[in-house]
Amino acid sequence: MNVGVIDSGIYASHQEFAGKQITFAEFDSVGRLVGTTPKDYGTHGTHVCGLLAGRNAGVAPDASLTVAACLTERGGTAGYLAQILGGLNYLLEQGRDNDTQAGRVHLINASIESASGFNDYLHGALDMALTDPGTLMIAAIGNNGSKGKNSDSSPGNYDLTLGIGALDENDKVASFSSWGTVAQLGNINKPDISAPGVWLYSSLSGPGNQYFKQSGTSMASPVAAGIAALLLERQPELITQPLKLKELLLNMVIPLQDTERAGKGRINLSS
Repeated sequence: MNVGVIDSGIYASHQEFAGKQITFAEFDSVGRLVGTTPKDYGTHGTHVCGLLAGRNAGVAPDASLTVAACLTERGGTAGYLAQILGGLNYLLEQGRDNDTQAGRVHLINASIESASGFNDYLHGALDMALTDPGTLMIAAIGNNGSKGKNSDSSPGNYDLTLGIGALDENDKVASFSSWGTVAQLGNINKPDISAPGVWLYSSLSGPGNQYFKQSGTSMASPVAAGIAALLLERQPELITQPLKLKELLLNMVIPLQDTERAGKGRINLSS
């Protein structure tokens, strides 16, 4: 199973990724491919990749990773829209004619957010991706929950993505986790579902094989994406059926009381 990641990069030498197949591409501010040697422009991408597919910290430790480094500004926390679109198109192009082999990106995690609100910059590419080659994006809903309702951000608030909110260890929605109603898409409610996202332990970029804890919907998203990857490993026929995969994930939940902010509930692989 090969999961695409749009983030700040990856410190591939960390022990969490030992022996793992990792494909890497770096993009500049206008979306051009400028490098293929793995690196992390901050700590965000390495932490996200560890949660998704790390050998010890990861939900789906057997998954391969294809990482598009697009968050290269401000210490790996921001990127240009053209940069992110370039990374997405790269991930979708990987193994486009290859339905099941390792070269194909079967699923994408996007722990990214535009400014609060709806921005359609990735919507067209993701719309095409649902049928050609057939790829679902799982995306963080955003960390602006302190601003109240309609603090959600793109691409997590798209109708095409599975938008993920963050929960603490008590299954309470984290105060920072965004939510809202997306008027541009028929008043759909976001997030779709939620996952643990408070003080999650994962890999730290840099020498020494260190680890650290971090909170955010950026952490909840790879947890959900890891569960989706495990589901694809169990049911490979879903690889070319992203809408069916999304529907299954929407129903693999434990309902929570705060339905407005948590969505349908906490994702649960055994549901």
